[in-house]
Amino acid sequence: MNWNTPAGWGHTPPGYSQPQPAYSGSWQQPAWTDHKEGFFHHDRFISNTRKHPELHPILAAETTLARVDIRFEPASEAAFPSKIYYAYRHIHATADQASHVRLISKDFPWSIDIKTPGRPVTCDDVWNALYTALQQPLADSEWGVLSHDSSKAKKVQKAAKQRQSEIDKDKGGPKRVDWVADSHIFRGLEEDDEFSKRRLAYVDSQCDATFVVKLGTS
Repeated sequence: MNWNTPAGWGHTPPGYSQPQPAYSGSWQQPAWTDHKEGFFHHDRFISNTRKHPELHPILAAETTLARVDIRFEPASEAAFPSKIYYAYRHIHATADQASHVRLISKDFPWSIDIKTPGRPVTCDDVWNALYTALQQPLADSEWGVLSHDSSKAKKVQKAAKQRQSEIDKDKGGPKRVDWVADSHIFRGLEEDDEFSKRRLAYVDSQCDATFVVKLGTS
């Protein structure tokens, strides 16, 4: 397996230097190196017996050390450390360089399609697609669903007020990100074929890969 990094890293923040791998190997990714028994992320060793070897480790739920606050733009320091964002944003999300990835979740009812014709989906595409999709306002039909669940509705309203007070500083209505309430930390992607089949039973279009977004409170 060889994860190729597209040429050019774009602009980096002042004072930032790209992390260098401690070992040479087939990964050739910043801060990630291949080893016969596993991977090293800085000083932490992670076993090579991964559930999702097709996902880059920075995105896979069982290996990523990144905790991304999806209420903020990925490039923002408030989302997660910018040194991680700038180091990994251009990395291919999947080993087979998929150009169409679909995201679903047990924490929200929408599917998110990421299409990048002519090039592979990158980590930045994944982070930004999730952020952008959840910035959309809740639709009337979605409020209809909440009207049958008063407990969930209260959590959404509380999350909206907190976001409006601390982040957006606006008076707009609830957004889709408020649907997940306190579970606004992106903890990676994973595969769940059984859930995916149920969730996408009536979706006609196919895509290269479908992953389940794992969220948490921390």
